Amino acid sequence: MSCDAAGNQAGCDDGWISAVYAYDADGRKLSETVECGDSTMAYGYTYYQNGLKKTFTDSAGRFYAYAYDA
Repeated sequence: MSCDAAGNQAGCDDGWISAVYAYDADGRKLSETVECGDSTMAYGYTYYQNGLKKTFTDSAGRFYAYAYDA
């Protein structure tokens, strides 16, 4: 496991599965790329200004939007 300068987990590799993560300045995960054998999965995240998750995009390109009750 490796960490970025802010202490966030930046990646890991156990010899079979490897993952790389990217974060914004507030420590929120923006992207995640996971490789397992011949497969690669990539995920993306966006957030509202208040920090709640706004969208998620999966490796198949499906887009999910989050809405919250007041």
